[in-house]
Amino acid sequence: MNIDLDAIFANAPSPYILLDPDLRMVWANTAYLEVTGRTRESIIGKLMTEEFPAHPESISDEMLRGSFRRVLTTGKPDHLPLIPYPIEDANGHLVERYWSATHTPILNDEGRVEFILQNTVDVTDLYLDAQVKGPGDILRNAELMQRAEAVTSKNLELGKATEFFQSAFEQAPGFMAVLNGPQHVFQFVNQAYIELIGSS
Repeated sequence: MNIDLDAIFANAPSPYILLDPDLRMVWANTAYLEVTGRTRESIIGKLMTEEFPAHPESISDEMLRGSFRRVLTTGKPDHLPLIPYPIEDANGHLVERYWSATHTPILNDEGRVEFILQNTVDVTDLYLDAQVKGPGDILRNAELMQRAEAVTSKNLELGKATEFFQSAFEQAPGFMAVLNGPQHVFQFVNQAYIELIGSS
């Protein structure tokens, strides 16, 4: 697959970066380098989670990894309306920042995710402004950010619940299947059920 990313995104004002399925950074546009304070040479070929680490099991780490996992699993775009994610500045100091990120899969000819294109926007100023009580746009921004936080929090909770359900369902010792509609179409079956009736 040949994609001329420089021709499409190189001079775009919005930050873009391309990752492989291992989350290794393989390309970035100028806007991304500027907003992260990095150079192309310093990040290309490195894992995003190592170059931009968040504390393990923090909400930032869970949200980012969860979004990538959903893209790789479903082959569909995933959006994080608001994600708190710290980043080191040019002096090596960790600074708390807030972002809005969209992860778009690029599929190969077999339909598998070959790359993930991340568009990430620094919304720190908007977020901080939204915390200040005031008239007009500030109040509307505050309401918008609160809704974004609520959606993000619910998505994270839903993701955890779904993973727990899938794990418990799959590991259940009994034969289990979930059917849907009057035609009783199979939606989920666990391994014990497959072993009972066969995989055909």
